[in-house]
Amino acid sequence: MLIVDPARKSEFHLLQSDKFLSATQSLLDKNQTEKAKMTLSQSSEKMTTAVSELSGLKASGVQIPAGSIDRIQKSIEKHLEILADLSTKMDITDASSSMQKAGDEVMKLK
Repeated sequence: MLIVDPARKSEFHLLQSDKFLSATQSLLDKNQTEKAKMTLSQSSEKMTTAVSELSGLKASGVQIPAGSIDRIQKSIEKHLEILADLSTKMDITDASSSMQKAGDEVMKLK
């Protein structure tokens, strides 16, 4: 709410998504599957929000900062890699499809 620059908001949401994914892994290590599912859902929502902020920025005609697209693309790739590992421990189909959609949106920003 205090961040007004869409590019900075996107970076903040990306960071939050990464933190939620890390928390998901920790919760699964502690066999707290239900909490892990909720946390994974939050991670996906934050990633979607991060991509939406950049899409809105581009739609308004403002230049997207140079490293933002690359940073978010690399994060999505890492999320998909981690989700593949988590798939043996829990159902990740919703999160995986959400990450795929986010990745597709990022490709449109280039």
